[in-house]
Amino acid sequence: MSSISDVTSTTSAITSTTSSTSSVSLDKDDFLTLLVAQLENQDPLNPQDGSEYVAQLAQFSALEQAITTNESLETLTDLAQDMSNSTTLNMLGQTVTIETSTFEFDGGSVDLGFNLSETASDASINIFDEDDSLVCTLSLDAFSSGENFVTWNGTDSDGNALGAGEYSFQVVAKNEDEVLDITEMIREKVSGIDLNDGETLLITSAGNFTTDQVTKISQSSQ
Repeated sequence: MSSISDVTSTTSAITSTTSSTSSVSLDKDDFLTLLVAQLENQDPLNPQDGSEYVAQLAQFSALEQAITTNESLETLTDLAQDMSNSTTLNMLGQTVTIETSTFEFDGGSVDLGFNLSETASDASINIFDEDDSLVCTLSLDAFSSGENFVTWNGTDSDGNALGAGEYSFQVVAKNEDEVLDITEMIREKVSGIDLNDGETLLITSAGNFTTDQVTKISQSSQ
């Protein structure tokens, strides 16, 4: 017959191990079975102290609540992920504004944008190829504060068509002699969505982008 000290030590060890790990390997039914086994194997001449028995019941109760809470949190997490995926899927076919200064050029045109902190008297967009070589500079007129977009047709400063590849751009905006704070962005239509590998990617003709880069969604086409 197993002694009450052996069973109690085993129970305490399992409870301690379970509490210190992020996932519970035994459920509440397992612990109830263990409790019953402990009672059945008590030494009738030396029964377990009542206060110790109550303390163990409190431990089992706390563990059951922890397991239930963990299961509820997992359910809420799954629900939140499903809602996030549903919201992302609604972007399919929509035109989105994406905060980025890099993009993929496929031979078509790209809407290059910038957000101005205040009205600019003049501005320019410098476009660089994948080797960081300046290939084109677009000289612009005055722009008001807020979002502004300019369509680049994929040619260099001499009007020659550039090849497909990865490009980047930098906007310089001034109000008289003051250089303004700007945020570069592009505007593209979402043609697909990749939900694999734990990261959601929006697929566009200008590359793939994460949802946290999106600053605006518009149902109007480009």
